[in-house]
Amino acid sequence: MDNKSLEHHCGVNKVREDLDKITRKLAMVRDSASYKNNHNNHRKKKASTSPKERESFDHTVRLRAMKELQRREKEFAMEIKQEYKPYLEADVQTIKDFPETIGSPKTKRQLIKMRKEIFNRRLDIELQRKKIEEFRLTDILKEERSRLKYEELKNSKKN
Repeated sequence: MDNKSLEHHCGVNKVREDLDKITRKLAMVRDSASYKNNHNNHRKKKASTSPKERESFDHTVRLRAMKELQRREKEFAMEIKQEYKPYLEADVQTIKDFPETIGSPKTKRQLIKMRKEIFNRRLDIELQRKKIEEFRLTDILKEERSRLKYEELKNSKKN
């Protein structure tokens, strides 16, 4: 038996063909068509900003979000004050209209002061409730981040 027929009967030819296929696949993987190279290139293209630019962007977003949160809180506080103010004024007027036999002027002043304190505490409670339910910093950060990205995209298209 010669060498070729022995290799054929032992399956060496099949192994060589398989080895050749695997070698070609390995070359393709190592090639620019490989997942690793394409994946890294994709990342590089996507993350075109440096860490300092990213940090600056995040800082800007956070500052804007904090300002937006404060603006929303002030706006809500003004709405609540306008809503509850008629009740406070009515209670203060009722206390002022008390006859002298029920309380002295000093007692009336103290009652009015207490009523205003209750009013302010009610406002604080409503504001805290609203903060917990709706004014989440993470949500505002998301909004500001998308708004800032949109503005940057819009500015880059103009240039």
